[in-house]
Amino acid sequence: MGNVTASATVLAMGTPDYDSGGRLKGWEGNPYWTIGFAQSADSGAAASWERLALVVGKASRQFMNIDEEGNHVPDDQLGLGAYTPSYVSDPYLTRRGVSVYGDTGGYLTVAMGEAMLQVLIETLGQLAFDTHITRYERDSDIVTWRPPHLPGGEPRVIARAVRCVVNNGVPDVITEYLGRVSLMPVAR
Repeated sequence: MGNVTASATVLAMGTPDYDSGGRLKGWEGNPYWTIGFAQSADSGAAASWERLALVVGKASRQFMNIDEEGNHVPDDQLGLGAYTPSYVSDPYLTRRGVSVYGDTGGYLTVAMGEAMLQVLIETLGQLAFDTHITRYERDSDIVTWRPPHLPGGEPRVIARAVRCVVNNGVPDVITEYLGRVSLMPVAR
């Protein structure tokens, strides 16, 4: 199991918002994090980048179910009153690591941010190498990582295999289209 560290200001996404008693309620901003390799990790290996991107994608999908109070909202109750993110990006590969963005309507409550960060830390802890979470910093070399999966509800899709390659320290993605896959049961 890998160790996960986070910078002290990882949740401070924008202007802080305090209640009348001076307690921090949240920030005027959306969560946008970069998860990088700790110095001890092998960041030059494409397999390490793939594992990191897949784990960040797995964790970030759970962000859609975290409400402003930091509670997990079941899928069948989304859109029924709880304030949850309206969008979470696919992971992005950058020189600094794997980044992910969530749209919380321009406001991130402390409870929501802490719950998202906890999901991220728990999931990253399953990796065999150490990672570090920081706030996103703009990077000109950015590549979207779309994990290989079959979208639900479509009778036929194109299957793809996604591989990561690292060229001169810059991660990139290769997508191979494998052909059509039927999601419908085959009649016998």
